[in-house]
Amino acid sequence: ILASQGNAVSNGTYWNVMSQAGTNGTDIGTTLTTQGDILYRDGSGLQRLAAGTSGQVLQTGGSGANPSWGTVSSDYVKLATVTANGSASSVSLDGYFSSTYKNYEIYGYNVKSSSGRACWRFNLSGSASSGGSYYQVGNQAYGSSSGSNYNSAQPYEWGANKYQFTHNTDDNATAPHHAIIRIFDPLNSSYLTQGFAQAMGFNNTQHDHFVYGFLFNTTTNTTGVTFLSASGNLTGEFTLYGLKV
Repeated sequence: ILASQGNAVSNGTYWNVMSQAGTNGTDIGTTLTTQGDILYRDGSGLQRLAAGTSGQVLQTGGSGANPSWGTVSSDYVKLATVTANGSASSVSLDGYFSSTYKNYEIYGYNVKSSSGRACWRFNLSGSASSGGSYYQVGNQAYGSSSGSNYNSAQPYEWGANKYQFTHNTDDNATAPHHAIIRIFDPLNSSYLTQGFAQAMGFNNTQHDHFVYGFLFNTTTNTTGVTFLSASGNLTGEFTLYGLKV
């Protein structure tokens, strides 16, 4: 930009840059080659981090380390969901109990039985156990057009072949039963499996809500649970969560 002789190109009095290479010679357009790529800097320059597996999250390795994709670890994890579509009498959540989680929760949504109560059983070796190992007691409150009532001995089972999931047949299409079941340490063969639950729902004669505790009178490790209709077909969605301690 000014006539001179012997002055370095770094001298801005005489020279202006017309063009130069990118950072460390890196062409970002060729470094990022695929949709989902992320650009980061490592110890020597710009680098490409390819997309991770669906569901992974981007995590830092800390100061002086590169970012990476990783799987979220949580103390409360959804393990499985099973749906009953009303064409069969039972559905099962099996094979998800493991040493990773000590306790479990099951959420039942929109549960209906076409005839009789909805019920549930523990699985042994992958199949629902129908032996007389089921003990259950709770409190029920219910109301109807004629008033309300309270029963301190329902639901109740002693040495039965199932637990009650709903107290009545649910024949109201817009207000099926919902429930939460909590199971404590089902793989501990030193203790009987125990837990508690609560459920609510409405049929065409009354609305009911009940809470109960249950005991499975065997130290054999359970592998899962089965939900069933006492005498008809079952509808509903059941989701299992694992809880670490």
